Amino acid sequence: MNLHLLNGLTLEVYDEGEFEKYDKFDSEDLIKGKINNGCQFEMSEVLTKKKSVGDNSDNKYQTVFNGLLAKVETPKNFNSCVYLRNDIKDQGFLVRVLSGKYDFDKLRIELDPKEFEKMFDVYSSDKEVVSKLFTLEIKQKLMDFENEMKMKFEITMKNNYMYIRFWSGKMFEVAKLSKEALDKETLYKYYQMLFFVFDLSNKLVEILNKI
Repeated sequence: MNLHLLNGLTLEVYDEGEFEKYDKFDSEDLIKGKINNGCQFEMSEVLTKKKSVGDNSDNKYQTVFNGLLAKVETPKNFNSCVYLRNDIKDQGFLVRVLSGKYDFDKLRIELDPKEFEKMFDVYSSDKEVVSKLFTLEIKQKLMDFENEMKMKFEITMKNNYMYIRFWSGKMFEVAKLSKEALDKETLYKYYQMLFFVFDLSNKLVEILNKI
């Protein structure tokens, strides 16, 4: 895989993932290239903030998301919008994303096993597509990553794109401020996030090619 280091993802790309509303957006350290399966790939650090409720000052903001966002272009269309979330704080926003044509409770699709249900919520207007995409192997990969890394993540699948965001926080800030190389633990986490994105995209492309 060939990678190129650039400034950061645009807010337009971040908004394509339909994660949350925010008032401030920052992004840096974009890596961009092509995965061995032919999928175009880009990922960078992202920070979003929302103005504090009831605060009259112009510079008081609360962090909404701080981590990494990856965007992968798949060769085939997902044929539906699918949202895997840890915790939906704005249910109305998700309903508006899905055209507001469905009751929120009807958008949530329950998937076995119970351990998966406890960790994730899956939303879509197409249960058949979800059942084909979320095989036992895919669900196990999702659970294994969160259990091992102790890191929350969310996924949006729509058109021929997949968006994955990781709550990695400020894991790179110390190295930036000190101008030192990343420590082994941070490098391991970064590698695991990259491998997770590549491996998951490979498996989903295999499934899409069979649908």
